[in-house]
Amino acid sequence: MTDHIWDRGYPDKIPEEVVVKISGTLPGYIRRTVYKKIQMSIDRNSRVLLQENSDTRAALDIAQQMEMAAKRLLDRVSRDSKTVVPLLVGWRDALLKLSDIAKETCEIANMEYRKPRGLMTEEELTEAKEEDKERRKTFKAKIKKQKTDQEVL
Repeated sequence: MTDHIWDRGYPDKIPEEVVVKISGTLPGYIRRTVYKKIQMSIDRNSRVLLQENSDTRAALDIAQQMEMAAKRLLDRVSRDSKTVVPLLVGWRDALLKLSDIAKETCEIANMEYRKPRGLMTEEELTEAKEEDKERRKTFKAKIKKQKTDQEVL
């Protein structure tokens, strides 16, 4: 497998089965934490992110706490809407502002910024779906060309 690792650990070939061994020398609570993280990485609603700086780590910590709190608050919306709804609206406004800041940062860094679908308006969402279709067509054509080129060799 190590023969096929690209820069930053991305494989060019994906093996049929991946076996991960958690060291037996680690304390039990650390082994359970590592196992839980591996299991979470499989879940379709989870993401694995590289935290390269303390700001990213802080933002993810905040998002994780908000996710847990929002889950609990949503159960109380019907009983305590005067308190809960303004908090959820404030969270959404903060996300929109963070998205704007991320867009500006990406523009300065000459990077493409893709607004999260959860923050898009209906028009933006329709446009994004069309762009995704075009990306898929381009990607499929590129893969087909690579296969054809490999067959020629």
